[in-house]
Amino acid sequence: MPAFLERVSQYIYTHYKDNLSELCIVLPNRRAQLFLKNHLSIVYGKPVWAPKIFSIEDFIADLSG
Repeated sequence: MPAFLERVSQYIYTHYKDNLSELCIVLPNRRAQLFLKNHLSIVYGKPVWAPKIFSIEDFIADLSG
């Protein structure tokens, strides 16, 4: 059974294949960001503009200024 982030990257690929740079993804921590980027690079298999990926802590800090 594939890991959660593998399934997320596959979902992103099938639903947002051409609009990847327009996404904003919020994950529980920074470590998950690294793994999601890795899975996205495997799924896409070519260079693409990565979506904005935040940890929840960074996302709240960005919103609050």
